[in-house]
Amino acid sequence: MGITEKMRIGAGSKRRARVRKSMKLAFGALLSAASFAAAADCSVDMCSNVSIEQIYVESGSSGNSTWIRTSGTETNLSMCSPDSSVYVWLDGNMSQKKEVLSLLMMAYALDKPVSIRLYNGARGCAIAYAFLNR
Repeated sequence: MGITEKMRIGAGSKRRARVRKSMKLAFGALLSAASFAAAADCSVDMCSNVSIEQIYVESGSSGNSTWIRTSGTETNLSMCSPDSSVYVWLDGNMSQKKEVLSLLMMAYALDKPVSIRLYNGARGCAIAYAFLNR
């Protein structure tokens, strides 16, 4: 076997090693994403790392509140009862309503996960605050 053949064989094994390394990295990323998705849900008084699925804004005589449906399981909330088992409520009279609603709308538009802290409000699960993580 000549030097050229040995170089060709060596190049092939290096290529296979790179492919194996790439596959390991891709598999690791997939596992990481799966564990992140599994952590997204509601419990006790918070919905963590959930997607905003629906934003329903009341107006006129029916009020000025906003109802939010997330990808989480709102029935897991033990501090309060979500409306129709899926909606949490942003009180229209809340002093920071515009800021919280802006954050929720941005999360919806960018398809970013958001966390929402809730309390037992007059109309079910009321939003105390919301936040995004990078």
